[in-house]
Amino acid sequence: MTSTASAAGPSVIRVLLVEDDAFAMSCLTEMLQAIQQSSKRFNLPPLPLEIECATSGEAAWSLLRSRPFHLALVDLDLPGITGLDLSWCYYESSLHAKGNGNSASDPEPRTAMIACTSADVPMERLLEAGVRTFKIEGRLKSPEYVYVSTLAYRRAIDEAWERREAAAA
Repeated sequence: MTSTASAAGPSVIRVLLVEDDAFAMSCLTEMLQAIQQSSKRFNLPPLPLEIECATSGEAAWSLLRSRPFHLALVDLDLPGITGLDLSWCYYESSLHAKGNGNSASDPEPRTAMIACTSADVPMERLLEAGVRTFKIEGRLKSPEYVYVSTLAYRRAIDEAWERREAAAA
């Protein structure tokens, strides 16, 4: 099933969950279903989600190549093709593919990939993989913690871009 976009938004929001841990996959699925149901409870417009799951990077790559997704939640610590490798492959292929949502004539948006990990991944590898946005978990943290964490990420990103530009020169 292919979703279509309109001025009001997509008729269906296609979500790909990529997680090799069955419990984490179940939690993510339940969370998305709860979000979908909450729109009814709070008298909000419907949030029609179509959720597909993959337990490996290989299965996720096959799904990403076969049909468009609006959002992919990807575990970076997958066996085989890692989530980081998956993100890089998707980013590189979408730069050169037609129908990737990068022009006004393309009806499908590019997939927004959200990577989740507890591993320490070098900033350069994240940038090479097409990662452009970082979320800092600060819900239960002090404003000072969020400030220091944001500052550290900003510096690491800036330094990685400077090294990347210097290497290209």
